[in-house]
Amino acid sequence: MARARGLTGWVNNGNDGVHIEINADEQSATDFAREIVDNPPVLATILSHTLKETRVKEYTSFDIISSTESSRANLPLTPDFALCEDCRTEIRKSDNRRFAYGFTTCTNCGPRYSIIKKIPYDRPNTTMAVFEQCPVCASEYNDPLDRRHFSQTNSCADCGITMFSGSKKVDVDFIVKKLDQGKILAVKGIGGFLLISDAGNPESINTLRA
Repeated sequence: MARARGLTGWVNNGNDGVHIEINADEQSATDFAREIVDNPPVLATILSHTLKETRVKEYTSFDIISSTESSRANLPLTPDFALCEDCRTEIRKSDNRRFAYGFTTCTNCGPRYSIIKKIPYDRPNTTMAVFEQCPVCASEYNDPLDRRHFSQTNSCADCGITMFSGSKKVDVDFIVKKLDQGKILAVKGIGGFLLISDAGNPESINTLRA
């Protein structure tokens, strides 16, 4: 929005919300703020907003800068979100690099609460910090015009999530095979364990209920 309006300045995440500073006259700033409030990102919830004049600084571009923790944390924890339609389409296309990749997400879907360690919600502050992105995923993550820009859960089959059964490294095929055998799996999460079974297998469901 800023670049489309020819505005210069910066935006970042803070402990208390999103901060934006721009070079603009009062009317341009007011119009820009109104556009953000009226057209926020898909998953954004704007609880409050303020606009004020700051000390004059001259900027030559509009950039996303590093998050700050300069104030007391004052943000609601974001919940986990179901797969969005764009990601759903990608995992169903055989010619897409995320075809059948079970951990496909973008900024419009995927886990938040389940992986966050502290706010602000940035990759280093989540359990995704240990997973290094491949060059293609990294280019998406660092492109402000890509829908996976700063998508903290971004990954693909080449740099994907590593899973373990006890101390044994496993993949999605291992899990599918166990489910086909009627097994019940326990997946460890931040809030406890999620029990998984084949919903179409009556014996497995009865065992789970028992």
